[in-house]
Amino acid sequence: MRIAQVSVIALILALFVGCATPTAESLRVERTDDAYVLTVPVSRLRMSMPKGGFTQQTNRLGGPTANPRYFYFVDARRALFLSGWFESQERFKGIQALLTEQIVSWRRNGLPAPKNVTFERVGEWQVICYEMQTPIAELCDIHVRASWIQAGTWLDLHLSVASRETKAAAKEKLVDLLRSIRVEEEGAHPAQVSNGSVFALSRTLVR
Repeated sequence: MRIAQVSVIALILALFVGCATPTAESLRVERTDDAYVLTVPVSRLRMSMPKGGFTQQTNRLGGPTANPRYFYFVDARRALFLSGWFESQERFKGIQALLTEQIVSWRRNGLPAPKNVTFERVGEWQVICYEMQTPIAELCDIHVRASWIQAGTWLDLHLSVASRETKAAAKEKLVDLLRSIRVEEEGAHPAQVSNGSVFALSRTLVR
């Protein structure tokens, strides 16, 4: 009986360890002196974002945030939030379709539609800028959803800030943060390195 109990415990531990072990399709985050470097082993992409006051957090909302390639960073002092995913290009249907899908999800969860929506370009990023309603009149809640599409991969970022600054100043803060993100392709010529991404992901990377 004791041998059987030990065997069961060993099996449970083995399963736990197996589930916890990162796979080639899981996000990996490395900290340097001044940046966070994000990679997914099956891709050639390396995304670097300035560390600043950001700390990596765990978002326990479930749904898309349970994706093994999801990341979430918070700068509590400046009320800045940066999250996103590494995904297959096949999932990207355009930023208008992306916004429509998001609005449907918000309505399903009883949330209001965004205000002051604009579609823009920031370098090679395809960007949606919008504002969400807040219960505090002097507080603005500004969001930037940015997509980079290349070499079969979609890098999907969501930046937001809650601020008492003007809406224009809050938006510029997010755009500046987006511009500060550096993405490199493993083995790429230096001329190919920019604040954009050049990488390829397995078609199995879907959320």
